[in-house]
Amino acid sequence: MGTRLQMLVLGLSLVASAAAAPASGAGEPPRTTEAARRAELYPQASKYLTDFAALEPAFLAPQLEFPTGGVLPGWLEKLCPQLTGLPGEEGQFILARVSEIARAVGVRMASEHCSPNLHIYVTPQPVEFLRGMQSRHAFPANDPRERPYLIDQFIATPRPVMVWYNVGRAPGLRFSYPLNQVIVVVDQRQLQGVAREQLAAYIAIVGLAEIKLLAETKPAGHLGATSTILKLFDGAPQAAPSGLSDWDQAFLKALYSAPRTNPWHRELASVDQITLRMVSEIAP
Repeated sequence: MGTRLQMLVLGLSLVASAAAAPASGAGEPPRTTEAARRAELYPQASKYLTDFAALEPAFLAPQLEFPTGGVLPGWLEKLCPQLTGLPGEEGQFILARVSEIARAVGVRMASEHCSPNLHIYVTPQPVEFLRGMQSRHAFPANDPRERPYLIDQFIATPRPVMVWYNVGRAPGLRFSYPLNQVIVVVDQRQLQGVAREQLAAYIAIVGLAEIKLLAETKPAGHLGATSTILKLFDGAPQAAPSGLSDWDQAFLKALYSAPRTNPWHRELASVDQITLRMVSEIAP
């Protein structure tokens, strides 16, 4: 009797397993768990890019638009970050962590004594600071976005972290507009409760990719359910990730994973390419 009961239980288990398995078409192999997982992740990766990535350069009037064809700008030349406005140890930590993240995702770093192209400023008066830069004509030279009304628009939209992106045409690449100067201005008054690892991760992602930063006037939760350090100022810092999320890391790695044949000829990835690479990073 015990043996019959065991056989009955085993038979019911097999039936239940078969019912739970995904159906496949005639002659097609059954869909694997990995394939199902990637299919589930693809729309999430696509939404991440739609929500956060600036697929066309920001702050551009129609007559200044670049034919990027949906390509996301990134760094092609070597990165040289510089930080001003934080005390010694804290500033050194942020700068070292930003550099570490950049190397980990495939950004080439310049030598120690280099000319800065990623400028990070921490100040209690960001608007006044940027107005001062504007009056001194300190925005990057040969910046196609350096128009008074565009800079005014940028400064008039205060955020906890304000980022000015300068893009330029890459030699030999017809539709590639890589980053060549980035200015990051952090409002020191809004760093209460923010851990230095969180701040470093936030600066890294907005400094390595052109991100659509949303105005602080929008309500908490406007960034949706995606786990990302870009939510750092969306509510309480404790509610944000402690550093780069898995999605953030996958995004940066996908952006910089294209092969490079020489310093100026790394393919700038399209949206579809980045989406597929992000999925492969999350579910290898």
